[in-house]
Amino acid sequence: MSNAEVQKVSFRILANAQDAELSGYSSGVRGGLSGKGTLDVQIELTFPGPLTKAEVEARCEQLPKFPSGSFSGQLRVLRKQGEVK
Repeated sequence: MSNAEVQKVSFRILANAQDAELSGYSSGVRGGLSGKGTLDVQIELTFPGPLTKAEVEARCEQLPKFPSGSFSGQLRVLRKQGEVK
């Protein structure tokens, strides 16, 4: 894949925490709320390319972390003309 370019990368994060201490989550997610509560979050992030493999890996490492979350990612890769699959 040395000649391939990542044209777009998308991430989806789903998290659900029941009876959780909200202050343990980023204020970007919970605002100024604290105390026990239920948190249900869906975040979708998309980055346009072209991106290198290293840039995609860096984006993965910088994703927010949710202990009760599930993560998925999707890459759109464009092969340069003449490249063997």
